[in-house]
Order: sequence, then structure tokens, then C-alpha cells
Amino acid sequence: MKELGDFTVERLQAFIDKPLDNGFTRDEQMELVRIALAAKTAEPVGSFHIYEGQVDGTTDYVKDGEWPIDTGELLVYAAPVLNSPVIPDGWKLVPVEPTESMVIDGFESEAWDALGDAVLDKKGWPYSCRESAECVTGIFKAMLAASPTAPTTEKQDGEKA
Repeated sequence: MKELGDFTVERLQAFIDKPLDNGFTRDEQMELVRIALAAKTAEPVGSFHIYEGQVDGTTDYVKDGEWPIDTGELLVYAAPVLNSPVIPDGWKLVPVEPTESMVIDGFESEAWDALGDAVLDKKGWPYSCRESAECVTGIFKAMLAASPTAPTTEKQDGEKA
């Protein structure tokens, strides 16, 4: 996953100068669009009310000793969260370690039951590699179906970020 800082000024300028032949991969181009969209949809987290160049509070937003406006409202933005992964169709974000629910659903799947029955009937491992793969795939699908959705961050007012 690339962050904006991973793109050099020179590479970004090359993209502008030669949009069809710039050395960017399709994934990098999509990442730049995602970063631009996040910036375009960012919501302000606060503001400073400025009157005749004066404000009570911080001077963090002063550039070259001057406020960017004389009178009005200066909106303050947090950096947008840009490290959210892009999940391709047919893929799912799952926890690194299976949850208890995932493990239980795997054990309670029809594929697990079929495997257990076959092992008992044959008094040993009854399957070829291909048949074993099909059985494990069934268990895996049951576990995926039970996997939780990715956690979300909560804003202070209870909205999802």
C-alpha cells in the first residue's frame, strides 16, 4: 500500500507530463486516485475565527508570520486516513488469527463432518490430495462466512469514520 509520500515530486510530474507513458503501474494510478478522493471528501475538524489578522490561540497555521486570510474563518483539516486497503472482488479482509466463531463454524461445517465420517469409516486418511483439498476448502469457506467484518474507527460523536 502506497502513501502519498511514496510518490516523488519527479514521478508525479512525469505522470502529468506523459499521462500515457509515465512508468506508473495501474495499481499506482488507482492509489493516486484514492488519495485524491480522500482529500476531496475530507471534512474539517475545526476552525479558527480570524478578525483583522488576529486570533486567540495557536499560531500553528501561520505561514511566513502571516495568517492566510485577514478576516474570516480558517478551516482546519486532519490528514485523511489513506492506508485503507483496496480489497479486490472475491477477496475478504479477515483477522490474522481466526476468531472463536470462525473455528467453531469450521468444526460444525458439513465438510468437517464428511471428513470425520470418512476417517472413521476407513480407519485412516481416506482421501487423495484433490479430495482433501475439496474438503479443506469447504471448512475454509465455513470459517470465512463466520469471519467478522473489519473494525471501523469511531469519531467522538459516534459516527463511523
